[in-house]
Amino acid sequence: MWARGMLYPLSPLSLRPSPLLSSSFTLLLTFAVMASVLGARPEAESRRLERAQLLLLHYSLEESFSIQQIPGSGLGVVAEVEFGEGEDLFEIPRRDLWSSSGVLRSPLGPMMSASGARGRSVLAVQLMFESLILGKEELEESASSLFVSTLPHPEELDSPFFWEQHELLELEGSWVFDRLEADYQALEQDFQEIFTEGLSLSSPELFPPELFTWENYVWAWNIIWSRSLNVEDPDTDAWTSFLVPGADFINHSNDPNVEFYVDGDSGALTFRALRTISPGEELTRQYLPVAYPDETLRLFGFVDSSSDLSRAHVGASLSEDDPFYKDKQQWLESYDVLLLPYPYDQSLVVTDEGISALIPTLFRVALFEYTYEHQRAPSSLPSPQNAISNPLEKTVQKILIGALQDQLDSYPTTIEEDIEVLAKNSSSSPISLRKWLALQVRVSEKRALILSLEQLEEERVVVEDVDEYVSFDEF
Repeated sequence: MWARGMLYPLSPLSLRPSPLLSSSFTLLLTFAVMASVLGARPEAESRRLERAQLLLLHYSLEESFSIQQIPGSGLGVVAEVEFGEGEDLFEIPRRDLWSSSGVLRSPLGPMMSASGARGRSVLAVQLMFESLILGKEELEESASSLFVSTLPHPEELDSPFFWEQHELLELEGSWVFDRLEADYQALEQDFQEIFTEGLSLSSPELFPPELFTWENYVWAWNIIWSRSLNVEDPDTDAWTSFLVPGADFINHSNDPNVEFYVDGDSGALTFRALRTISPGEELTRQYLPVAYPDETLRLFGFVDSSSDLSRAHVGASLSEDDPFYKDKQQWLESYDVLLLPYPYDQSLVVTDEGISALIPTLFRVALFEYTYEHQRAPSSLPSPQNAISNPLEKTVQKILIGALQDQLDSYPTTIEEDIEVLAKNSSSSPISLRKWLALQVRVSEKRALILSLEQLEEERVVVEDVDEYVSFDEF
């Protein structure tokens, strides 16, 4: 499926730009920005700050650290004393760490397992139970209850899941916009399975449907998604998501001064200084190995303004109307480990370093294998006996250039227009934060596409100057 039909008919897969609004995605648009979640308890940032300070007191860390308002980053952890390189800063005991394996061992665990909850969904259910049920009871204040009380409400989150309709449309054409629909559908399926057909049906006294709502599940899932740490679970020796009280106040940086590890004996999660940390310095860690704007916005609701990284996705799509659908599908499946490992689609990626050599190679090999297997090679394609040829290279480049140009054309604005809007952003005439986030993502993707197109155009000139390539028979 490719909007302008420029794809060579026997190519192994079609490349598509990000879709525009689909009928199912309108549900997400109308759902965006929920006005009331968790009993409509608006909580000012000053309240969160107060609760965070109590969390420091709980762990006896108030003399070493403070929680402060960090310009441009919200609340953050600041050192009050000096720490040397390699020095352990603090640890969170194993009993206070939230993991899916730990929750499944709790009294609610068997019910969650029976409902189909798994991985992060288990943590989301536990967070809802802590917030909606335990949070309303008069219990002794614990690390868990303090932690839950520091979490932001939907109106404080900048994940695109909570944007208004006009704000989401600023992402139109981008990979984030495309992914939102898939994320939404996956969450909706989880909610139906876990609650509508599971917990709220079998145990309504514990999971009353009027409290365990779709809106609350989306809130809890986004909290888990954006604030959990990927840690090797000492109980299972597998990498898993942990919720760690207070760790979400350590903000992201591409030049972090903190790392974390799990103590093999105690199971505690310990934070350690990567370099000397001076009094008054903020603690930071790196959320992702490579913090591309699209990924940090989708997962965490921010874009790192100090980063100039760029990338764009071109999704691989097949139509069942294609007479060679099964053959192309088999080709995709045979190479899926070489494509992005997202669970909902297959994507090819271009970055600020240009188009990966892997992508033309995959197309080149696939075109050859396809014509060889079917013996239907038209005159514009090489025969199996002459697999590496000028016509083949031209076909590969035509497919890729057309796909990247279609992706670039799918945005409602040009990169020049986006840069102009960003340049006019000032204190006297500011644009909204979410519009700024969307513009950063759009510019990042368009820059990567333009650089890759320029690279392919240069290579096309080289191909035009070569009359023939060696055949496999000559190796």
